[in-house]
Amino acid sequence: MKESDSITISGCNSPPCKLKKKTKINVEFKFVPDSDVSKLENSVFAYVLGLPVPFVGVDSTSACNSIHDEETGKSGCPLKAGTKYTYKNSFDVLEVYPKIRTTVQWALREPNGKDHVCFKVDSRIV
Repeated sequence: MKESDSITISGCNSPPCKLKKKTKINVEFKFVPDSDVSKLENSVFAYVLGLPVPFVGVDSTSACNSIHDEETGKSGCPLKAGTKYTYKNSFDVLEVYPKIRTTVQWALREPNGKDHVCFKVDSRIV
C-alpha cells in the first residue's frame, strides 16, 4: 500500500480540515497502483472514541467511476500497474455526524482487502 503524494481536500489548506455539516467536500489525489486492478472500493471512516466509524454513503462504494487515467482522461476500472491515475470524488457531511475532532482515513481497496492507496487527515466536523 502506498500513500498518495498529492491530496487536495476542498476548503482545507492545512489540518485539521473543517468538515462543515450540510456541505459537500471534494477530494482529489493522484496514485500509481503497483499491480493490475479489476475493481476498487472506497474505504472511508472516522475514528470516534478510538473506533473506526464508516462514512455513510461513501464507505464500501465503488471507486471506479471516480478514477481517471491521466493520459487518456478515461475513467473507470480496470487499472494497469505503473500507470498514474487521478481520483476525484465528493461526499456530503451529513447533519447526523457528531461535532467532533477526529482523524479521517481514506483508502482505495480491492474486494480482496488489498489497499492501493491510503491517507489519514486530522479533521473537525463542525
